[in-house]
Order: sequence, then C-alpha cells, then structure tokens
Amino acid sequence: MNVRDHGLQRERTTLSWRRTALAAALVSVLMIRGGMMHRAPMEIIAAVWLMLPVAAVRVRSSGAGRRTVLGTAAVGVAGAGLLTIAQILYR
Repeated sequence: MNVRDHGLQRERTTLSWRRTALAAALVSVLMIRGGMMHRAPMEIIAAVWLMLPVAAVRVRSSGAGRRTVLGTAAVGVAGAGLLTIAQILYR
C-alpha cells in the first residue's frame, strides 16, 4: 500500500529552500568578511549579488510570477559569477 501525501512534499520543498537560503547567507557573510580582510571590494559586491536569488525565491513564495523570479535569480547568479571572475583576474 503506497499512499502519497502531497502536503508533505510541499513542506519538504519549503524546508530545502530554507536550508539553501541559510547556506547562501553564510557564504555571503564569509565573502564579505574575506573582502574586508583582503580589501577586495569586488568580493563584497559579489556577496551582495549572491543574496539576490535568495531574495527572489523568498518573493516567489509570497506570490510573484515564476518568470520574474527565475529571471531575477539567473541575473543574480550570473552577476555574482562575473564579479568573482573579475576579482580573480584583477588580482
């Protein structure tokens, strides 16, 4: 007998996004700390950009459209990546 409860699936998805948001916040804090210690402004900017997709997903849960959230998340991740590459090349 295999009875599925779709309510639990939604709860697991919500919990996984919360863990992802917590991990992204931790990485951002560590990047900001590293940027301040090494006087690397690009690293600090990349850390702020990293939080953009997390904020977009948070807005999505409050009712924003899927395309808007995915576009914002894509821009945030791409921007953080480009800023990180620029910092590596700048050194």
